[in-house]
Amino acid sequence: MRCGVYVRVSTDDQRDNGYSIDSQLRMIKEYCEKNDYDIVDIYNDAGHSGKDLMRPEMQRLLKDIKSKKIDKLVAIKVDRLTRNNYDGFWLLNYCEEHDVKIELILEPYDVSTANGEMIFGMNLVFGQRERKEIGARTKRAMEEMALEKIHPSKAPYGYIRNKDTGHLEVEPIEAQVVKEIFELCKKGQLTRNIATIMKDNNAYLKRGKWASDRVYKILTNSIYIGVFEYGKYKRKPQDVLRVENYCESIIDINTWNTTRANLEKNKHPNYGEHIHLFAGLVKCPICNEILAASESFKTYKGNTKVYYHLRCKNTSCKGYGYHYNSDKIEDKLKRILNELTRFMYDNSNEIITCSSTKSKEVKEIEKAIEKLKVQEKRLVDLYLSSTLDVETINHKNDVIKKEIDKLTKKKTTLDPDNDFKEYTVELLKKLDYEEDNGDFIFKNNLSFTYLFDSLNRKAQKELINRLISSIEITRDNKFNIEIKSIKFTEEFISKSTQDYIDYLNELLADNNIGITYKEQINKEKLLELENDYTIMSLVKMENNQYTEEELNNYFDLMKEHFYVDGIINCPYIEGNNIVDTLILIPKTELINV
Repeated sequence: MRCGVYVRVSTDDQRDNGYSIDSQLRMIKEYCEKNDYDIVDIYNDAGHSGKDLMRPEMQRLLKDIKSKKIDKLVAIKVDRLTRNNYDGFWLLNYCEEHDVKIELILEPYDVSTANGEMIFGMNLVFGQRERKEIGARTKRAMEEMALEKIHPSKAPYGYIRNKDTGHLEVEPIEAQVVKEIFELCKKGQLTRNIATIMKDNNAYLKRGKWASDRVYKILTNSIYIGVFEYGKYKRKPQDVLRVENYCESIIDINTWNTTRANLEKNKHPNYGEHIHLFAGLVKCPICNEILAASESFKTYKGNTKVYYHLRCKNTSCKGYGYHYNSDKIEDKLKRILNELTRFMYDNSNEIITCSSTKSKEVKEIEKAIEKLKVQEKRLVDLYLSSTLDVETINHKNDVIKKEIDKLTKKKTTLDPDNDFKEYTVELLKKLDYEEDNGDFIFKNNLSFTYLFDSLNRKAQKELINRLISSIEITRDNKFNIEIKSIKFTEEFISKSTQDYIDYLNELLADNNIGITYKEQINKEKLLELENDYTIMSLVKMENNQYTEEELNNYFDLMKEHFYVDGIINCPYIEGNNIVDTLILIPKTELINV
């Protein structure tokens, strides 16, 4: 009888169970001699975990089983083959499919029988549990080492591991190279270019060669600011263990923050560009189908400008091929959302009211459904008071439910969009505006527009999609575009005043690194903040109350702090009304390294 011998041990197994490779081979050879088995081959996966079947010798064994090289597979226990329940049954079925019988010398049961298969499965479960326990013990031990600042693995570039204490210590030559890499990134160099510079300069490297992935790994390793992230590459972000002050830092925190922004930009060279804000949202004013998004490019004196358009692709529409300028739609939408935001700042009621567009028949059907629901509730009361028998109540209840279903279907046919409440720009009548020859002139041009413009196009698109489900427009013979109506998402219309403001700030904060949106402040709080922040008023900026020199100074400060310690945007209140939006720029001195 031809047999294949499989042996495996990991460091933990040998320590905990004493099943060394030699002891396994000795027991199996004695067993084979006793049963007159001819050992064709030995498959030795020493040092490999049993968590899956992706082991070199196991893969060779599977190929030999398929090629009919062996008739029996011999191992000491099922956990030598695998510690995974699913893999164990897969291997059992695979062997049966190719007429190979599994024999486990320390677990003497016949896996070809029902009882044997049951015991085989139970041992797999115990083996899987043991594997998880071993993993948990190893994980705890490694975490304890990290918390005690004993480095659990090879030292990263720029450090050496102290043989006695296990702590990381700065390696002076490599540390200088690390600083140079961060400085190049700080100046906007791509990782590929940095790798080339390192190679050309013969930068010190013990082994291997300089490549962009090596440079990127250095630039993304927080160990260089003294923070060790254990499990960074294998765990979910929320499960990563962060150990502060783990070792001596090589670079300062300002350099680290600046390079984060540059890495993001370099990772996506066109990040935030060529993104259509209104794709899938705007309807054709003629056929009412969704307009397709497109872009065009014009180059003048070496500078390329992108233009965003929407056009109708419905060949049966009279407006087929018409182009609609997205910038005009964006301007109109910003004004509307800007006024909504201002209105909500100044009022405590919900900003949107449903427009009365339902037909008379639909309203009558809704009234009838409400009456039937009242009758349905009365039947429950009758049942509880026992004034009618159960059979009569059930019959009447079935009749009412069938009638409700019938009316609901009829209502859906008459008003298919009823599930999406339609809100029109008639709500602007509630807002602060003046009308001049049919045009709306808004008194306030503040807050939302500024915040919206501060986002990149990707973030703007995400924000629009979370607020709006569709937009209807009109266009006259002079190509003037107006927004006819807007369908806001249920997420948007469910917000009350303060909820909406908080929600809007949360959306903006999620999508724009560098700006923190804070709660409103009053005069007393402002006086406190003036000691630590340079204050810029958006009202003064809108009213041209700053000189050009003052504005340039503000903008320079914002650029300096944006990706380092951030800037703050918050509304300023007098009484209960918001009268301004302020930009707070930290007065902290930035260190130029």
